[in-house]
Amino acid sequence: MIPWSFVATPAPAMPLPCTFGKYRLVRHLARGGMGEVFLATLEGALGFEQRLVIKTILPELSGDPRFVDLFAAEAKTAVLLSHGNIVPIYELGDQDGVLYIAMAYVDGPSLSQLVGAARKAGRPLPQPQVLHIVRQVLEGMAYAHAGDTTRPPLVHRDLSPRNVLVERSGQVRIVDFGIAMFARAGRGARMGSAGYAAPEQQRAAAPDPRADVFSIGALLYELWTLRPAFSRAGVYAAPDLSPLPADLRAVVERAIDLDPDRRFADAGAFLEALAPVLANRAASTTNRDVARLLAALLPGAPQDAANAAGDGTATMGTGPCTPPTLPATATAEGRTRTFATRLPATPVRTPTDSPPPDQPPSGVRRRRRRAAWIGATLATGVAVWISAQMGVSRRTPPAPPVGPAAAGSGDSPPPPAEVEERTPTGDRRTVPPPPSPSTPGGTSTEQAATPATSPEPGGRPPRPAPRDAPSGREHPAATAGSARPGRITVLAPGVSWAEVRIDGRDAGHTPLVGRPVASGRHRVEVVCRPPVCIPERKLLQRTVRVRPDRTSTVEAP
Repeated sequence: MIPWSFVATPAPAMPLPCTFGKYRLVRHLARGGMGEVFLATLEGALGFEQRLVIKTILPELSGDPRFVDLFAAEAKTAVLLSHGNIVPIYELGDQDGVLYIAMAYVDGPSLSQLVGAARKAGRPLPQPQVLHIVRQVLEGMAYAHAGDTTRPPLVHRDLSPRNVLVERSGQVRIVDFGIAMFARAGRGARMGSAGYAAPEQQRAAAPDPRADVFSIGALLYELWTLRPAFSRAGVYAAPDLSPLPADLRAVVERAIDLDPDRRFADAGAFLEALAPVLANRAASTTNRDVARLLAALLPGAPQDAANAAGDGTATMGTGPCTPPTLPATATAEGRTRTFATRLPATPVRTPTDSPPPDQPPSGVRRRRRRAAWIGATLATGVAVWISAQMGVSRRTPPAPPVGPAAAGSGDSPPPPAEVEERTPTGDRRTVPPPPSPSTPGGTSTEQAATPATSPEPGGRPPRPAPRDAPSGREHPAATAGSARPGRITVLAPGVSWAEVRIDGRDAGHTPLVGRPVASGRHRVEVVCRPPVCIPERKLLQRTVRVRPDRTSTVEAP
């Protein structure tokens, strides 16, 4: 396992600030085993500016599917989480071949730095602040462990002091969901930080919230005693619990039990067991108390405008930059692909953006677009009218009535099932349901079928559909006539992401949560493509029935 373990390094040899797609990199923060971290801004109209962090994958790892999978997993799972104690992920994208993650900027140290500062000062951390910090960690993970209608329970699997940050305001934020997995989603892998990962994680057991309980118990012990609970060498020897008070000792002892069956079921149960200790020892402790602790142990004001602008000696250019993760052959002004985002889809204009000199004024462009739209609309209307007239002109003689003898003959067997369809004039026609041919993989799919014709009232011949009608593209659920839609959730817990197609159309990537669709039957396909899966493989092909106002969940193996 190669965790997101970043250390401060000298700034890269490139002019900062500079542009990186729609972002502006202003300062180099750190370099780790998988990539670079930059402080960035997203600028908009009227002086709007949002500070965030950009993580980019190292070029030497970008061709390795394992590292690409780990890098993308953080964004693809954390984007489903929305909680005050979890760092929000804004976007996973690809800028000129460089994978990046955009996430919230946390101005504050990690718990690892906080413990190091307390050791250096030679005094323990105040007990109320320790309990308040752990309470926030448990609240964030209780939310992740609980799951909801949009996702299954999620296990972090790497809760160590490095991956818990404390803002200068005292708010605790959990980061790094790079190896997180949905609970009990198949067999896991030997991942996690030594000294904090549960014993069953080292045996590659299936993801379980009790593994996170073990990690939080070890974290609580270290914050209280300033000593690790377990050796970083992977030896699980029971720690000395005598420094802990009796009421807290029983809770921690159960949390770090080597047998997962004797631990708390999840972070929520851990928090409930810790509630009496919190009431007795940290009932009135707030984020402001934690903020004062940070100011005393790790003094440092938030970044001012000069620091936020970048290194004082850097060139103040406005052109595109080439971060160390960008291959030398990549062009500076290329395409951007976004895989998952919480940012608005509309482009953001920066003060440096301006239209090319040969472009017409915006008013002229708007008039041209309006004229083109009107022309396209008129052309479409004429085409539809001509098709309708052609359909009327091709009337066929009415079919002879079917008598009892004819109905029982073997020349024209009746369809296996019929759906009654009401026309606007009140007549009724019988329409066979769509056929369900078997695919090579043995999974049945559905296709829209052309309605069978029958004589109209009054002896008039039927009106067949135009021969050029694209029946193959008709939405399978559209023939059901249902007014209330449903939703589809598609998960592929075995991979970081895979492409999803619904009824032959691109629907996005997994995890696809709560996708609105018409009620009825839909064909769902999940395909894992390179670089995540080499070679490419189809994970799922299934026909799913969606009920009105319900969510149907599909999980690929």
